[in-house]
Amino acid sequence: MPFNSTEVNVVNRFVNSSSLTHAVLLPTLNNTSFNWTSTNETQSCHVWQDVQHILFQLGSLCMAFSFLTPISFQYHVLFLRCLLLFTFLFYILWAGLFICLPDILAWNCAFFFINIAQILYLAYNMYPVHINKEYEDAYAKLFKPLGVSRIEFRSLTRIGSLVYLRQGSTYATEGITPCGEKLSLLLRGRM
Repeated sequence: MPFNSTEVNVVNRFVNSSSLTHAVLLPTLNNTSFNWTSTNETQSCHVWQDVQHILFQLGSLCMAFSFLTPISFQYHVLFLRCLLLFTFLFYILWAGLFICLPDILAWNCAFFFINIAQILYLAYNMYPVHINKEYEDAYAKLFKPLGVSRIEFRSLTRIGSLVYLRQGSTYATEGITPCGEKLSLLLRGRM
């Protein structure tokens, strides 16, 4: 919004006649026009703006709740990101529908999509890895105490194969079955 000549003259008169050494001119918004106030290194609010729309308040409330989640909560980061997602959604609606500021709208859209990507990544990493029922006991007794993750164990089981043998069948014969090419693990039964 351009300044009219009266406002420019008032500013020029103030600057030329001011005896303050550290005076600062600060614009303050009063509805749709600028009112210049002088301060001595401090800003004073002569006219307060109205409270922002309820969407802005809800977004700020979601942001406050997201930062107040305790770290001891198992899904703390996922919960924080979900609440921030709602925060940015409320800010997008507020900026796009009520105050019509494209920069606030664009930034909050960017933050919204970044949070969606982070939520998907966190959900993927937190999603439990399913292991075949036959392998579950072997994992719990042998591999988990060694610090092998479920993802690593699942990739090991996908490389190998599960072989069922009847009672009295031969799995390997000394001197005939090549050794060193594979690792075998007896899950159930006796040798």
